[in-house]
Amino acid sequence: MRATYRQLDYPNVVVSGIATVCINMSSRGIFLLLTSLVFVQASLNTPYFPIKFGNCNFPSISEQLIKDEFFNKKWYVWMSSGNYFFAMQSKCAGTDTRIVGNDTEFLHFQYENPLNSFVTLKGNAPGNYLRYKGLVFPVDYSTNRYNFTLALSIVETDYDNWAAIYFCKQLLGSKIELSWLLTTDWKKTPSEEQKNEMSEAVSRFDYTLDDYFLQDNSRCGIGEPHL
Repeated sequence: MRATYRQLDYPNVVVSGIATVCINMSSRGIFLLLTSLVFVQASLNTPYFPIKFGNCNFPSISEQLIKDEFFNKKWYVWMSSGNYFFAMQSKCAGTDTRIVGNDTEFLHFQYENPLNSFVTLKGNAPGNYLRYKGLVFPVDYSTNRYNFTLALSIVETDYDNWAAIYFCKQLLGSKIELSWLLTTDWKKTPSEEQKNEMSEAVSRFDYTLDDYFLQDNSRCGIGEPHL
């Protein structure tokens, strides 16, 4: 049986005052970032809906990012704090990347058992912003119905084995905060030395490895998406 994968639409957008709430509980894996809440009654601090009280802890900008070594390859989610660009937590998530001219293309994907297929989300980042580790850069996404932009940060990487990614959307008195630890091989567990390097990297935005949950990368379906 041949597996398929599909481009997902952005969830329904409901505007209330100056709050933009992007929630679709039946989205079957549709992207669920940029949820904006003006007033939060209680902290919904769970891995699946990472709204927290407080301010974003954006990491400081460090050394130059060597784009040719980081991109033009696939990165897979080893551990995650919050879902990987999709509303449904699933498995075998990753991103294919490709430099095209001055820009960089992103193809996020994960395998969802209910659909027996991969789902995808494609984005494009202007090359002028991809210059330093820790620098927040915009990624423009376009689906069948919506266009939107997210700001991500490649906090640290050794280029060959692992990378730490951070996203945060500041709200009024709260924030949407996500982070992912990526590897270049989803079947290989990072060494203790690499874990220590990751731990040091995520401490730059006040995280520890205990803030992440392990991604399920077992029994991935066939037909992994690529650019």
